[in-house]
Amino acid sequence: MPSRTTESYDEVSMDLFIPPGGKTKNWYVRVYIPSDLHNAYGVRREFRQSTRTTDKVLAQARAAVFLSERAAELLQVRQAKVAMGVRRQPHPVTLNPHLTEHIAAIRLASLVGFDDEMREGQGDGDWDEHEEFIRTRLAAMKQILARRKDAKDYAAYRNEFLGEAEQYGYKLSPSDPQLDELILAMARADKRAMELMSRRSEGDSTPEDTQGIGFWLSSLLRAWADEGVAHLDKRTVSSYRARIEHFIGFVHDKPVSTIEQSDVYAWLRHLLNVEKHAPKTVKDGYLPALRALMQYSLSSGQFKLKVDPTLGVRVPRLSKAEAKRRERPRQPFPISYVNTLFSSVWYAGLNERKGLVSKIHEGGGARYWLPLIGLTQGLRPEEISQMTLLDVGMQSGVLSLQVTDEAEGQHTKNESSKRWVPVHPLLLHQGFETYVIEQREVQGIPAPEDAFLDKRPGQRAAPRRKAGRLFPELATDHARQANAFGKVFNRFIREKLRYEAEFVFYSFRHLWEDRRREAMSKAAAEGRAWPDGLQFQLSGRAKSARSEDEGSAAQYGKGFTPEAMAPYIAQLQFPSLAPPATWTEFMAR
Repeated sequence: MPSRTTESYDEVSMDLFIPPGGKTKNWYVRVYIPSDLHNAYGVRREFRQSTRTTDKVLAQARAAVFLSERAAELLQVRQAKVAMGVRRQPHPVTLNPHLTEHIAAIRLASLVGFDDEMREGQGDGDWDEHEEFIRTRLAAMKQILARRKDAKDYAAYRNEFLGEAEQYGYKLSPSDPQLDELILAMARADKRAMELMSRRSEGDSTPEDTQGIGFWLSSLLRAWADEGVAHLDKRTVSSYRARIEHFIGFVHDKPVSTIEQSDVYAWLRHLLNVEKHAPKTVKDGYLPALRALMQYSLSSGQFKLKVDPTLGVRVPRLSKAEAKRRERPRQPFPISYVNTLFSSVWYAGLNERKGLVSKIHEGGGARYWLPLIGLTQGLRPEEISQMTLLDVGMQSGVLSLQVTDEAEGQHTKNESSKRWVPVHPLLLHQGFETYVIEQREVQGIPAPEDAFLDKRPGQRAAPRRKAGRLFPELATDHARQANAFGKVFNRFIREKLRYEAEFVFYSFRHLWEDRRREAMSKAAAEGRAWPDGLQFQLSGRAKSARSEDEGSAAQYGKGFTPEAMAPYIAQLQFPSLAPPATWTEFMAR
């Protein structure tokens, strides 16, 4: 009977085998990490587990479960990488003694971390193959260190180490005069790691064995989140954590002690030039987040960090041409651009997702409704993303949407942003009310009360009930709930639809404002001018803008009811618009 068999599941391959050596007859399963995800797992290249049976049929069944679980995890990692768009290409470097030591330290920490993971949850008989690897590798490293270029496998290991350095972000020239010194340094790191692994297997390992190896950025982040955030408010912690996770993804999680100013500077440059963040956002948001993490590392004294790598680092300056280009305002979508989106794969149907790999596309709700709401209601992306099921309901007799900061995780741009607005007729035609009812039934959330009904004294401060998310797939712990959707949407229209850089999700709001102006102009010409201040309540503009229209009266009263506003929002027309399939049709495809 063969002692090895292979299968694959959704691009992830599996190897079923009996370890050599004869110490166990149980079948083992090994799932290989796809090459495009190697950077996400350090030096780890596989997941392995005993099926704890000698019956091959039963082993295959248990292996299939293990394979599907690991495949799901790996595919999620791949989707996250695509959604984040984090790419750090290896950059050419010239070796020097400091850089050589730096790369070797990463190699050592990676191997020890790999050994830590391999030992978790393993029982007797699980280590035959691993121990054989340790013995073989240790002998090879000793030979390389003793004979150098004359060693039998020197050329093979030289190519392997070059590949490893590239995974760490360093592209080395084969003709670099210091390359042989790096090969020896990495061989010494391998030898030390193999000796430590061997002592661990024999039970002779001591804490001194790992002295100087350091800790991973991901472990530092966990410690910081548990112990170093007491002085920060919840929104800041959420925002900082998201930005720190971005840095870890960019540098490919590695030992804290190996982080340098060049890593920080390269990250800031990526944020500015690749992801197109504003310099102020990078300076006042991303850099302080990483600095908070590094300051915690220094103050704790546990993570072997000697110098804060963010000290002295300044945000790179944009070229004059780039700065001037970015000053150009966002542009409203032409109707032809909106029609192109509505006829694209984005709206092809729930199950039609070729090229749409984000979690955001799975539920269909956010994917379908956010662009339509942005188009017809003119709401800001965050105002839509954070809505709950208590923010949609019949108010003063018409189906309406609420922008508020009452629920946990909600916030508004200013006080005037808080408002109820009537739902545009196009949304009703597309089936928005049907979608809301479906979500209420799934989540068990009743409709909200009419906020515009007169109430007796003592009834006005009723506590907000369980709300439920209007778009559950957008749920996040991060302060800005629209960020993930905005990145996915903007990347889609830029890469798939080839829209220019000045068109983003906010372009819906700009288009809405143009249609609002046209509706007001037409109404005024026909002697049916809009009431003063109504346009500002629909758009959620600050009271300072409303005061120019209404004078001091803008500071008084609750404003217009949705019933009063409904005839006016219905005047916003979109000539030549070709709407997508209705919600019911979309879900059926």
